Amino acid sequence: LQVAGTISASPATTANQVVVKSQLDAVAARPYKAIVFSMTQTGTSTPTFNIYENNSGGTFSLLRNAVGISTATFSGISLSWSKTVIFVNGGNGPNSILKATYVNSTTIQFNNYAFNTANLVDVLSGNETFVEIRIYP
Repeated sequence: LQVAGTISASPATTANQVVVKSQLDAVAARPYKAIVFSMTQTGTSTPTFNIYENNSGGTFSLLRNAVGISTATFSGISLSWSKTVIFVNGGNGPNSILKATYVNSTTIQFNNYAFNTANLVDVLSGNETFVEIRIYP
């Protein structure tokens, strides 16, 4: 918020008429930390990611463990089962669905299933799959 010039009002009503930056920050503040990223995968390689937001104070790396199974290992933060929420956009189009599971305080596992057979598959190539992890205090 930036104001060019001056604002004038009676002192009794100024607090009700003018919004200051600290008031906007308080309204916009979220009660959680967030990690938002997209994942892609080519063939059987380890999935890659593009981070859009990370205000968690931690970092993570991805590892392909087996066909259709990858894990994200976090450092610098501790995840809690009861305070970690994971959103996935549904997978990579109509052919597969990505499931995210809390494993422990440093690990989230991603399983990618073929939509028509429910078998684990490596098919994250093509469209990006978006993930948001929210960490509540």
